[in-house]
Amino acid sequence: MTKIIFKQLKREKFAEFIFDMKECFSAEDLHREGSCFYFDIPKDIVKEILDSERLTDKLKEKIITLVKDNKQIDKKIVESMQKFWDENVNDLFFQEMERIMPQCSNSEYICHITDKMVGSYFEKGGEVVVDWVKEKDMEYHTSIVAEEILHLIYWKFWKQLFGKDISLDERFNIGEGYINGWSISEAIPDYLLIRNPKFEKFKWNNIDRAKGYKWLINVGKKLDPLWKNKKDFKDFIIKSHEICGFMR
Repeated sequence: MTKIIFKQLKREKFAEFIFDMKECFSAEDLHREGSCFYFDIPKDIVKEILDSERLTDKLKEKIITLVKDNKQIDKKIVESMQKFWDENVNDLFFQEMERIMPQCSNSEYICHITDKMVGSYFEKGGEVVVDWVKEKDMEYHTSIVAEEILHLIYWKFWKQLFGKDISLDERFNIGEGYINGWSISEAIPDYLLIRNPKFEKFKWNNIDRAKGYKWLINVGKKLDPLWKNKKDFKDFIIKSHEICGFMR
């Protein structure tokens, strides 16, 4: 059975994630509400990140210096999250993912916990980041874990289905406006997690993701009829992309 290893977000890894998420420095392009990071990044560092094709040792050290004073999440929180996920969610979640998207899960994923950046996923290393919110319960936080891991599984499924490996920019270029390859992927958790009765015991059905992604409402108007009339998940994804003029 696939497992997730929960960790504190270390400075070195944080620096790598900041560089890998350089698109967040143009938040409007991603239709996000605000920044991906919960602290100020000096404009000169931002410019150097945007101008660099790769993360050099020198630039990495600059970013590490920038985040060195950010306090890490308490290890007890990470341990509690690991325990709750392992005992309550893990097997059910991955069994359901295997049913829907067979042979698309890795044997292991890493989940970094922090309160300094938004929930994110990184396909290259099979890693995700979960934003710890003190006021939220464990059910809420595991929904974010599930959402980010789902994205990793989904894009592996997508590559197998369409026989292509595309960049983030290329995902936006599938279709136009609010219906595109990326926005379709962001709608998937609503169908597979939020509306899935198997996960109601975790109260995921009470989560309204449209509060953060308001355009999901319009995306749903296009995709809901396809979901209702689908043969299976594969059929749903193919027809969702046909709306964008993207064919297999």
